[in-house]
Amino acid sequence: MGAFLYILIILLDLLALVVILGFPMFRKNRKQAVVFFSVIAAVFLVLAVFDIFIAAAFSALVVGFTFVFEVIRRGFKIKSKVYTDILSFGLAVALSVSYFAYSVYVASNLEVTKYDFDVGSELKIVQISDIHYGKYGTEAKLKEIVDMANAQNPDLVVLTGDIFDEYTEYGKMVQGCKVLGELSAKYGVFYVFGNHDGTIKMLGDYTRNSDKMEEMVTALNNNNITVLRDQAMLLGNDFVIVGRLDRSFASRKTIDEILSDSNIFNVNRKVIVIDHQPSDYDSVVESDANICLNISGHTHGGQMFPINVLY
Repeated sequence: MGAFLYILIILLDLLALVVILGFPMFRKNRKQAVVFFSVIAAVFLVLAVFDIFIAAAFSALVVGFTFVFEVIRRGFKIKSKVYTDILSFGLAVALSVSYFAYSVYVASNLEVTKYDFDVGSELKIVQISDIHYGKYGTEAKLKEIVDMANAQNPDLVVLTGDIFDEYTEYGKMVQGCKVLGELSAKYGVFYVFGNHDGTIKMLGDYTRNSDKMEEMVTALNNNNITVLRDQAMLLGNDFVIVGRLDRSFASRKTIDEILSDSNIFNVNRKVIVIDHQPSDYDSVVESDANICLNISGHTHGGQMFPINVLY
């Protein structure tokens, strides 16, 4: 999702606020309405300069809460006045700020979530995904993630995309790779691209159409992290790991095509697929391979209510 789309969202949100609150306010007190919406536009603009995604998300939240309060006001037949409109908007802003504050808390307090699957053999896998390092987070927080992963004493570590971001600067990328290079696992650490760290250039340093992306692959490889781009590798004698290009790549292959190209296909070997977006299960089901596990990221675990319920 590009910067242009975020700007469009903000403009549409401003238009929605004008429709919900603006027309009634203009009829009652045009001067107050102009001041009111000038302040709103200024707040959204300041937020956009700081972080355009946050500005777009915040404006959407404000519109949503404002709409809810307006429905409640009309349902209870509360007379619309300028001060009630401003109060309604103030409550919407307060709830939006609280929601964002809680989201920061959730993102900052790391937890290890454990799952048990029967894959036929003892294998401990640690998955790390969607950190967006360089846009969010600090080196200290990334080190904390690495320490938590190593404490699990894993056999395998999979980095399932968007570890970096299209906004990540070169220096931050190199720094992040060095920290991730401290990850330790019996069979190694494997990386697949997501829709952000392997996407079209926006404001950052990387694009799939330039050598910048190869610099990122080199930095990862230099820190003992294997990047799989529609490739497969043998893990011991029993397992094969298949790392897929993100679905946003036009050149993406099917699982069977990847295994055919690798010359390591064996129906007796269990296959572990790592694929950033959990959206191509048909390819998993239709594969001739003995796939025991498909690991994806992208959804951020739903992250926040109500999205976590929907996911």
